[in-house]
Amino acid sequence: LLDNKPRSADVLALTPLSLVKLPGAVFRELMLSRPALALAIAQLESKRLRELNRRFVIHSADATTRLLNALAELARHSAGGQDVLAPIPPLAQRELAALAGLSRETTSRTLGKLRDRGYLQEEGGGLRLLSLEPLRKRCLL
Repeated sequence: LLDNKPRSADVLALTPLSLVKLPGAVFRELMLSRPALALAIAQLESKRLRELNRRFVIHSADATTRLLNALAELARHSAGGQDVLAPIPPLAQRELAALAGLSRETTSRTLGKLRDRGYLQEEGGGLRLLSLEPLRKRCLL
């Protein structure tokens, strides 16, 4: 939208949403005519860049850390805040694996280990982290 290049990312919605599609020229005009909107977009992009930098660090971590990070992020987003112990909506293992940067098989084994240790439970078709301990241990909080 801002540089006249096509988007190179996909979106996965965890909850129902409404979508508004704007032509690039209309979006750019809105940005120029509404400074508060432009600032909000810049702040959002700054937050996303910070998150991307954090993901680069997580990407080199072990499987358990990567999966715990993905689960905590999903819990935060599903709760609309900072609650990493919130219920995580149902998600196929392959989607969870993709979010964590792991294979489906590694994700399945790691989920089993987290369940066996009492850190994770299945709930209403989804998942829920039960303890902050493994997140603190891996500096994910």
